[in-house]
Amino acid sequence: RDIVIIGGCNVASDIARSLFRLRRKKYGKVQITLARLEKEGEMLADDEEIIQGLEEGITIKNARYSKSSSMSSPAVLKAWQR
Repeated sequence: RDIVIIGGCNVASDIARSLFRLRRKKYGKVQITLARLEKEGEMLADDEEIIQGLEEGITIKNARYSKSSSMSSPAVLKAWQR
């Protein structure tokens, strides 16, 4: 139910918003976090994308990066191997 999207552009914002809507329909309450490398004033996404994401309930973490990651689903791993 909790998902982290890593990215700071409009595409990452669109993915976060779409996943939020889809997961909310399925599970009710969800937590979608958008983690960006950029600082708040340096975001690549349009201001409108950022505002709409926040209004929909997306959490945005600025100037963040992943120390490690793991993929527990073989289907996800196959998708990355293409």
